[in-house]
Amino acid sequence: MDKPMSSYLAMLSIGKFHRWNMQSFGGTPIELYLREKDTAKFLSTYRYTSDAFEFLEKETGVPYPWGVYKQVPAVDFLYAGMENTTATIFAQDYVVDEIGFNDRTYLNVNAHELAHQWFGDLVTEESGKHHWLQEGFATYYAMLVERRLFGYNYFNNELYQMAERLQQASKTDTIPVLNEKASTLTFYQKGAWALHALSQEIGEEAFKAAIKSYLEKYAFKNVNTDQFLAEIKLAAPQCDTNAFKQRWLESAVFPIQEVMGILSKNGFINEYLELGAMADKPFAEKKERFLEIMQSDEVYYPLKEEILFQIVKVPFAEKEELLKLALASNNIRVRQSVARTVTTMPESFYESYHSLLSDESYITREIALNVLFKKFPKNQVALLDETKKWYGFNDMNLRLLWLTLAYSCKDYHPEKKDDFYGELIHYASPKFDSDIRQNALANLLYIGKADPIVWQDLANALTHHKWQFVKFAKDNLRKLIKKPGYKELIISIAPSLNDAERNKLEALLNEK
Repeated sequence: MDKPMSSYLAMLSIGKFHRWNMQSFGGTPIELYLREKDTAKFLSTYRYTSDAFEFLEKETGVPYPWGVYKQVPAVDFLYAGMENTTATIFAQDYVVDEIGFNDRTYLNVNAHELAHQWFGDLVTEESGKHHWLQEGFATYYAMLVERRLFGYNYFNNELYQMAERLQQASKTDTIPVLNEKASTLTFYQKGAWALHALSQEIGEEAFKAAIKSYLEKYAFKNVNTDQFLAEIKLAAPQCDTNAFKQRWLESAVFPIQEVMGILSKNGFINEYLELGAMADKPFAEKKERFLEIMQSDEVYYPLKEEILFQIVKVPFAEKEELLKLALASNNIRVRQSVARTVTTMPESFYESYHSLLSDESYITREIALNVLFKKFPKNQVALLDETKKWYGFNDMNLRLLWLTLAYSCKDYHPEKKDDFYGELIHYASPKFDSDIRQNALANLLYIGKADPIVWQDLANALTHHKWQFVKFAKDNLRKLIKKPGYKELIISIAPSLNDAERNKLEALLNEK
């Protein structure tokens, strides 16, 4: 490093990786890493990386400030990603194949962490109070990358969904943006919305000029919110930055009227709001409008999703035509909404719904297999034969579901029940990543067999470094302890545990 950097942005990543070398449009070397066994997932994992890099250099007006950029996945990582100077770590969950990309793309995290190389790494907050200068900016610029790639309807839909979350959260979340104790939602998403509102208020060209000046003036320095707003004032003297600060950064109130005024400039959002306003109307009054939308190839897909959510409780016979149109759309998201919303159907609809098992989506396949298996018992054996080679995401969601269903189906290879169960137990062991273990344990707990090995694996999870996995283990052990007769059974495994596991388990057992 020949330029100053913040000490919290140092990292080491050690492992057996395969490396790909690229170069940005401006000549910066880019090194992308994956574990050797994941090399076939390179294109689907790192798709749009060069596009994001080029866009951010142009949008900020400031060349990438460091000599190289690297990205590397980490197993059992605590977060989605971390913007270490010149080298982003991201969760192994985002290493996906072509099908997984349709469900869980790394793009947003990729763009978010890359944006931090400017907002956070080049210019760093002077204290936690100003954390939005990093997270709000990275969130917003990742959205701008997606706007460039996927268009304004996608961008405005993301803004709308974000506004819904913020409006709901504001009922109980009373800590404003400019407070070091603000929530993640506030720092990231309200911070991003504040920037969008500011951009709309002063105009995008003035906003870009202010950002360029801000990054150049405070490069390799610490900065606060007033210094940022001073650059806004220089670029747009008419802007009342004090009023903006009070409204967006110092108040816990989410300015929903201002937000809706901004969103209403987008035609799709207006259509979406009009459709949402029909939610309480009788189905007969809106069916023709629903059919018109569902038959159109021009409307943006969330409109079709909204229709499917509104007709969940409508009798099947009355909505069948709409469901068939939704399936015929061949849009992965719309078809997935059919999978999510249709859980009861006549046998005549079986083949139509069964087609979801062929969708290029591991989430859709998981939902559809579950529904078909439960609703059509006579087809269980055929369904299991059809799906026995599925594996799914890195967490093996489809394989673990299949093992659970195969074990529970009395007519499916009775002689292999111990093998199915044994494979589930195998994946729950400490030999595997926490995502696989958690998924396997969830399925084993669903089966409900009183098994000391499962309890031992849960006790082992209590000592894991990943807090999300620890919480899963704690929550499920607490449930088991409360079941009649189970506390004594859980106590009985203590001698088989190591000291750390035993101490954690005893703390749970002694909770009041």
